[in-house]
Amino acid sequence: MSVVAISNTGRTKDILDACKFALHGGAKVIAITHGGNSPLARTASVGLFANVDEDTDIFSHLAIGDILAVELALAEAKDVLESRRVET
Repeated sequence: MSVVAISNTGRTKDILDACKFALHGGAKVIAITHGGNSPLARTASVGLFANVDEDTDIFSHLAIGDILAVELALAEAKDVLESRRVET
């Protein structure tokens, strides 16, 4: 199981608490945040960083989330197709 956490500052207490809870439960945490020095980035299993101006940060975070969703969907589709492949 994986959890995606999005925070511009990477310092939001509720998000950090939820990530720690998820990690304790065995989940992987994917952080989408501004930079690699935040508490969220240090807590996460994987960090995706959007080092952009504050005015465009929400759009960059959404774009990263969209890319992540597409990649996960493609990986799932590949697994499904491979599992249905018939050996001849």
